[in-house]
Amino acid sequence: MLVVETALPDAPSGGGPLRILAEDVWSGRAHTVFEAIERVRARWSGHTPFDATPPSRTGDVIVVDGVPIQFDRLARPDEWVACARVGAYRVTLEARCFPVEGLELVRVTDLAPYILGSRRFDAGADGST
Repeated sequence: MLVVETALPDAPSGGGPLRILAEDVWSGRAHTVFEAIERVRARWSGHTPFDATPPSRTGDVIVVDGVPIQFDRLARPDEWVACARVGAYRVTLEARCFPVEGLELVRVTDLAPYILGSRRFDAGADGST
């Protein structure tokens, strides 16, 4: 699964626990991943999903509309989140069991095929409800 979010740079964010942790780093509220874990631990009564396996932090290049863009990525064994500024927007990626290698993003201007595909998926493989 890959979720791609495009937003204005200061827009509120959401997402799962790894994204919440990453937002502390990306916003500057925490200077390191370990400082972010401590902030999460304080908010979550002393327990975090990162105690056994803290995420690693890397910079990865992902192609967006044919242009290589440097993303800041935090990763754990089966999940990762990444963020970069693309033009005037902030692009955030949240993935589970999805490889970053070879990933390329393109701008979608016609949503009709995606809406139709979602409706077909929701209706079932044979198109029935």
